[in-house]
Amino acid sequence: MPSGSLSSKALELQSMRRRQQKKLRLKKDTGVIGWNKRPKILMKRMLLESSRRHSSGVGKKVKSLKNLVPNGKSMELDGLFKETTDYIACLEIQIEIRFPLLESDS
Repeated sequence: MPSGSLSSKALELQSMRRRQQKKLRLKKDTGVIGWNKRPKILMKRMLLESSRRHSSGVGKKVKSLKNLVPNGKSMELDGLFKETTDYIACLEIQIEIRFPLLESDS
């Protein structure tokens, strides 16, 4: 038996073991065997980042609402929403008083 074939078999066996270990690690991370699957950790990170972007968008909207409502900057969120509804009702009444003709047209 030539020694070259024995060493090539050993190298082939080593590379096969490495591939199997890599598949097992990937299966452990994703729960699925496959080379093109994203690990669960990455998916969780992506979900967190998207929820942070969403919450920062909500924060911007709350900040602009606080700027629109009188004394809104000093209010907590629940008080701000209550005050916003009252403020909208007051604005509607003001419009009805100032422009009574608009009501009769519709």
